[in-house]
Amino acid sequence: MEALTSHKGRHLLTRRAFLGVAFCSSGLAGSLLAHEHAGEQSYRRLSRGRDGDPASRWTSLKPISSDLEAWITVSGTPIDYPVALPDHDTPEDFYLDHDIDGTPRAAGCPYLDSRCSAHGTHLLIYGHRIAGSDTMFGSLWNRYTPTAFKELGDAVWDTSADGKLSFAPLCALRVPGTYAPIQRFAFEDADALCVWLEDVAGSATATAPDSRERIKAATRVLTLVTCAEGNGHSATRTLVLFTREADEQALQ
Repeated sequence: MEALTSHKGRHLLTRRAFLGVAFCSSGLAGSLLAHEHAGEQSYRRLSRGRDGDPASRWTSLKPISSDLEAWITVSGTPIDYPVALPDHDTPEDFYLDHDIDGTPRAAGCPYLDSRCSAHGTHLLIYGHRIAGSDTMFGSLWNRYTPTAFKELGDAVWDTSADGKLSFAPLCALRVPGTYAPIQRFAFEDADALCVWLEDVAGSATATAPDSRERIKAATRVLTLVTCAEGNGHSATRTLVLFTREADEQALQ
């Protein structure tokens, strides 16, 4: 896919279009699906290796890639993946078409926007949607509808430094790929974070019943981004926002 440049300081979400693969022939479909199944199985094995002692569950993961920053799961979806943060030697969108260990893979690996960090106030994470499949972030594309959003559970953000942190779903919306408001990562204080969340949630087509209270109490935000159209060159994105409050404890 051809790289897309930023426009007047705004980045596309992301700089290259997300996959919306439509398999045109049975032979190609079978080959790609078999490859994706093998990739999914490798992630499942890694996920099972994270069970057990919280202090040591990252021991087997860190050697896989220096870019591996976190693990994300979302209740009510198949999402259960490592999350990369490309370092200065890795192309920004490298994980759009590479596995966490650097192996070429059409479905890629979820990854953080390079403008944020795994411990920042706003975590912006990209993942593919592949037409006809719910692998990667494919189960999120229609969450901007109230019915689909209602079935969404909490997201768990797991890092070696902070452990497992739970984020509850706040809202979802469908936006152009150049949507600027979501591309903010620094906030002067809690009031600034609240104002920003109110602005984004005000454009949402699906929101949690207690969204107003949750916005006021939020201290961190996690946003998952995927393609809203399954045509291979989607101009729109689905954004699903989750929030966390200050007094919530880390999970075991």
